[in-house]
Amino acid sequence: MSFDLEDQSTEARIADFVRQARIGKTIPDASTAREMQLERSAGNPTRRIDSRSVLGGCAILLSLIGVWSTMKALELRPPSACGTAPVRLTFGAETAARIETGSGTACAVAMQAGAAVIEDLTVTVAARHGSVAPRGRTGVVYRAQDNYRGEDSFALALRGRSETLHGVAIVRVRVNVQ
Repeated sequence: MSFDLEDQSTEARIADFVRQARIGKTIPDASTAREMQLERSAGNPTRRIDSRSVLGGCAILLSLIGVWSTMKALELRPPSACGTAPVRLTFGAETAARIETGSGTACAVAMQAGAAVIEDLTVTVAARHGSVAPRGRTGVVYRAQDNYRGEDSFALALRGRSETLHGVAIVRVRVNVQ
Protein backbone atom coordinates (compact mmCIF):
# COMPACT_ATOMS: atom_id res chain seq x y z
CA MET A 1 0.00 0.00 0.00
CA SER A 2 1.44 3.34 -1.01
CA PHE A 3 0.52 6.80 0.29
CA ASP A 4 2.56 8.54 -2.46
CA LEU A 5 0.85 10.72 -5.02
CA GLU A 6 2.20 10.27 -8.52
CA ASP A 7 2.54 13.97 -9.35
CA GLN A 8 4.50 15.02 -6.22
CA SER A 9 8.26 14.97 -5.75
CA THR A 10 9.72 12.82 -2.98
CA GLU A 11 10.50 15.92 -0.88
CA ALA A 12 6.91 17.19 -1.23
CA ARG A 13 5.49 13.80 -0.25
CA ILE A 14 7.75 13.61 2.81
CA ALA A 15 6.89 17.18 3.85
CA ASP A 16 3.16 16.47 3.43
CA PHE A 17 3.34 13.29 5.51
CA VAL A 18 5.39 14.95 8.28
CA ARG A 19 2.98 17.91 8.37
CA GLN A 20 0.01 15.57 8.71
CA ALA A 21 1.68 13.61 11.49
CA ARG A 22 2.68 16.73 13.46
CA ILE A 23 -0.52 18.76 13.15
CA GLY A 24 -3.29 16.20 13.25
CA LYS A 25 -1.48 13.22 14.71
CA THR A 26 -3.09 11.26 11.90
CA ILE A 27 -2.05 9.20 8.93
CA PRO A 28 -3.90 8.95 5.63
CA ASP A 29 -6.14 5.90 5.26
CA ALA A 30 -6.54 5.38 1.50
CA SER A 31 -6.23 2.00 -0.15
CA THR A 32 -4.27 3.30 -3.11
CA ALA A 33 -2.46 6.44 -4.19
CA ARG A 34 -4.83 6.76 -7.15
CA GLU A 35 -7.86 6.80 -4.83
CA MET A 36 -6.27 9.62 -2.80
CA GLN A 37 -5.57 11.60 -5.95
CA LEU A 38 -9.17 11.21 -7.18
CA GLU A 39 -10.57 12.29 -3.82
CA ARG A 40 -8.40 15.42 -3.76
CA SER A 41 -9.25 16.36 -7.34
CA ALA A 42 -12.98 15.93 -6.60
CA GLY A 43 -12.65 18.29 -3.63
CA ASN A 44 -13.35 15.59 -1.05
CA PRO A 45 -11.32 15.76 2.18
CA THR A 46 -8.87 12.93 2.77
CA ARG A 47 -9.99 10.32 5.32
CA ARG A 48 -7.70 10.00 8.31
CA ILE A 49 -7.14 7.63 11.20
CA ASP A 50 -6.26 9.02 14.60
CA SER A 51 -2.81 7.61 15.43
CA ARG A 52 -3.66 7.50 19.15
CA SER A 53 -6.44 4.99 18.44
CA VAL A 54 -4.09 2.89 16.35
CA LEU A 55 -1.40 2.93 19.03
CA GLY A 56 -3.96 2.11 21.73
CA GLY A 57 -5.17 -0.87 19.72
CA CYS A 58 -1.58 -2.02 19.23
CA ALA A 59 -0.93 -1.78 22.99
CA ILE A 60 -4.00 -3.91 23.76
CA LEU A 61 -2.98 -6.48 21.16
CA LEU A 62 0.56 -6.68 22.55
CA SER A 63 -0.83 -7.11 26.09
CA LEU A 64 -3.05 -9.98 24.98
CA ILE A 65 -0.14 -11.62 23.20
CA GLY A 66 1.94 -11.29 26.39
CA VAL A 67 -0.78 -12.88 28.55
CA TRP A 68 -1.31 -15.69 26.05
CA SER A 69 2.42 -16.47 25.76
CA THR A 70 2.86 -16.45 29.55
CA MET A 71 -0.08 -18.84 30.00
CA LYS A 72 1.30 -21.05 27.23
CA ALA A 73 4.80 -21.07 28.76
CA LEU A 74 3.46 -21.99 32.21
CA GLU A 75 0.89 -24.36 30.71
CA LEU A 76 -1.85 -22.51 32.59
CA ARG A 77 -5.47 -22.84 31.67
CA PRO A 78 -7.59 -19.74 32.24
CA PRO A 79 -10.23 -20.11 34.98
CA SER A 80 -12.99 -20.51 32.40
CA ALA A 81 -11.12 -23.45 30.79
CA CYS A 82 -10.70 -25.06 34.23
CA GLY A 83 -14.42 -25.05 34.82
CA THR A 84 -14.20 -22.66 37.78
CA ALA A 85 -15.23 -19.14 38.66
CA PRO A 86 -13.37 -17.06 41.25
CA VAL A 87 -14.05 -18.42 44.74
CA ARG A 88 -15.95 -15.88 46.85
CA LEU A 89 -14.48 -15.70 50.36
CA THR A 90 -16.35 -15.27 53.63
CA PHE A 91 -14.24 -14.80 56.76
CA GLY A 92 -15.19 -17.14 59.58
CA ALA A 93 -16.86 -19.58 57.17
CA GLU A 94 -16.00 -22.54 54.96
CA THR A 95 -16.47 -22.42 51.19
CA ALA A 96 -16.55 -25.35 48.77
CA ALA A 97 -15.31 -25.07 45.19
CA ARG A 98 -15.02 -27.49 42.31
CA ILE A 99 -12.70 -27.38 39.29
CA GLU A 100 -12.11 -29.55 36.25
CA THR A 101 -8.73 -29.78 34.57
CA GLY A 102 -6.66 -32.06 32.39
CA SER A 103 -3.96 -34.49 33.45
CA GLY A 104 -0.61 -32.71 33.88
CA THR A 105 -2.19 -29.32 33.16
CA ALA A 106 -1.95 -26.33 35.48
CA CYS A 107 -5.15 -24.58 36.50
CA ALA A 108 -5.39 -21.19 38.23
CA VAL A 109 -7.89 -20.94 41.09
CA ALA A 110 -8.60 -17.29 41.94
CA MET A 111 -9.99 -15.98 45.22
CA GLN A 112 -12.48 -13.11 45.28
CA ALA A 113 -12.31 -11.15 48.50
CA GLY A 114 -14.12 -7.95 47.48
CA ALA A 115 -12.78 -5.04 49.53
CA ALA A 116 -11.13 -7.35 52.06
CA VAL A 117 -7.37 -7.54 52.51
CA ILE A 118 -5.85 -11.03 52.39
CA GLU A 119 -2.89 -11.15 54.77
CA ASP A 120 -1.91 -14.81 54.43
CA LEU A 121 -2.72 -17.82 52.26
CA THR A 122 -1.78 -21.31 53.48
CA VAL A 123 -2.34 -24.72 51.89
CA THR A 124 -3.72 -26.68 54.86
CA VAL A 125 -4.43 -29.98 53.07
CA ALA A 126 -2.17 -30.87 50.15
CA ALA A 127 -3.48 -32.51 46.99
CA ARG A 128 -2.82 -36.26 46.85
CA HIS A 129 -2.53 -36.52 43.06
CA GLY A 130 -1.08 -33.15 42.14
CA SER A 131 0.62 -30.04 43.44
CA VAL A 132 -0.78 -26.78 44.78
CA ALA A 133 1.34 -23.62 44.63
CA PRO A 134 0.22 -20.27 46.07
CA ARG A 135 -0.11 -17.45 43.56
CA GLY A 136 0.70 -14.56 45.84
CA ARG A 137 -2.29 -13.98 48.12
CA THR A 138 -4.84 -14.03 45.29
CA GLY A 139 -5.18 -17.75 44.66
CA VAL A 140 -3.34 -20.95 43.84
CA VAL A 141 -2.23 -22.96 40.83
CA TYR A 142 -3.17 -26.65 40.87
CA ARG A 143 -1.34 -29.08 38.59
CA ALA A 144 -2.44 -32.70 38.38
CA GLN A 145 0.17 -35.44 38.04
CA ASP A 146 0.90 -36.57 34.51
CA ASN A 147 -1.32 -39.44 33.35
CA TYR A 148 -3.58 -39.15 36.43
CA ARG A 149 -7.34 -39.19 35.92
CA GLY A 150 -9.91 -39.10 38.68
CA GLU A 151 -10.79 -37.09 41.79
CA ASP A 152 -8.42 -35.02 43.90
CA SER A 153 -8.88 -32.36 46.58
CA PHE A 154 -7.02 -29.79 48.64
CA ALA A 155 -7.83 -27.11 51.21
CA LEU A 156 -6.69 -23.55 51.82
CA ALA A 157 -6.85 -21.15 54.75
CA LEU A 158 -6.88 -17.44 53.98
CA ARG A 159 -6.41 -15.00 56.84
CA GLY A 160 -7.59 -11.46 56.28
CA ARG A 161 -9.82 -8.57 57.23
CA SER A 162 -12.47 -6.27 55.86
CA GLU A 163 -14.18 -3.21 57.35
CA THR A 164 -16.65 -5.35 59.28
CA LEU A 165 -15.06 -8.81 59.54
CA HIS A 166 -11.68 -10.35 60.20
CA GLY A 167 -10.53 -13.92 60.59
CA VAL A 168 -9.90 -17.00 58.50
CA ALA A 169 -11.74 -18.22 55.43
CA ILE A 170 -11.43 -21.94 54.67
CA VAL A 171 -11.71 -23.09 51.05
CA ARG A 172 -12.06 -26.79 50.21
CA VAL A 173 -11.49 -27.53 46.53
CA ARG A 174 -12.57 -30.75 44.81
CA VAL A 175 -10.83 -31.44 41.50
CA ASN A 176 -12.02 -33.62 38.64
CA VAL A 177 -8.97 -34.53 36.54
CA GLN A 178 -9.92 -35.64 33.04
